[in-house]
Amino acid sequence: MRTNTITILLCLGILASTTSMNAYATTATDQTIAEALSEKTRATIEEIKQYSVESKEIAGEKAKEIIADADARIKILEDATADKTNNMSDSMRDAKIKTIVKLKEKRQSLQNWYQKFHNSSKDAWDEIKQGFIKSYDSFQYTYKNS
Repeated sequence: MRTNTITILLCLGILASTTSMNAYATTATDQTIAEALSEKTRATIEEIKQYSVESKEIAGEKAKEIIADADARIKILEDATADKTNNMSDSMRDAKIKTIVKLKEKRQSLQNWYQKFHNSSKDAWDEIKQGFIKSYDSFQYTYKNS
């Protein structure tokens, strides 16, 4: 956990001058945190792609980091939506809530693939790994297009 915190803080410093990646973020800090999480997660996905079945425990730990990233991003969106509720039309609020629900569903898909990491056979490893990565790509797509 300490390493993740340090990594996020370092990324915050590097990304402090970047622009918003998501209209939900309520402050520059929320935007920067979301960007730092995204950058770290992309690197972690690349690491998972390289792991063999013999390294599935390490890959599982990396997958937990990605799930924590998804949780953090969902929390940012929920908080931002709650903060802006009074300034939104009903249709806009409904659209944002639907997006959050979709992201939670996609986050659950990540969790389902993660649970398969520990019980996977050598023959199924690549399929499970690819399933997790595709699930993350789907989460990321929905997040970026929210």
